[in-house]
Amino acid sequence: GKGPQINGSPGKDAKEGEAYAFQPSASDPDGQKLEYGIINKPSWANFDPATGRLAGTPPKGSAGTYANVGISVTDGANTVSLAPFSITVAASPNTAPKITGTPAASVQVGQVYEFVPAASDAEGDALKFAIVNKPSWATFDAATGRLTGKPATGNEGAYADVVISVSDNALISFLPP
Repeated sequence: GKGPQINGSPGKDAKEGEAYAFQPSASDPDGQKLEYGIINKPSWANFDPATGRLAGTPPKGSAGTYANVGISVTDGANTVSLAPFSITVAASPNTAPKITGTPAASVQVGQVYEFVPAASDAEGDALKFAIVNKPSWATFDAATGRLTGKPATGNEGAYADVVISVSDNALISFLPP
């Protein structure tokens, strides 16, 4: 019998957070059942030995070149392979975290003041909060951005330019004034 044939043009580029897929086509003149194999499969991809489909979504942090990926097909007697190929995964751009909330502008002596901003990051990065010009009577939590305190007598007055910010360790966003 004649051996199987395999062809297809795998995509050479992928991007963190975006789905990648390649589907080779194969045929066998004898109509025998075909089974696919792979070498140097990227860690972020899945491979289906029944169809030869290579697919996956490279996660954040997986940028780089995955070289000499080889897909082959066998009819049990003969094996043929596609030329080895590389997939280069581009890093996804980091976006700044978002921070929102409207802190109360005043608090009475003896009353508890509390403000917690809402923050999120499109890439799911760990966030850390910071504050400048924190009132002396308040405490601030860098993990949550919570500003809380109870001003006592003697703490009356304006506490200007209090600014809360959030960072994903690369980019910082400030709470709008």
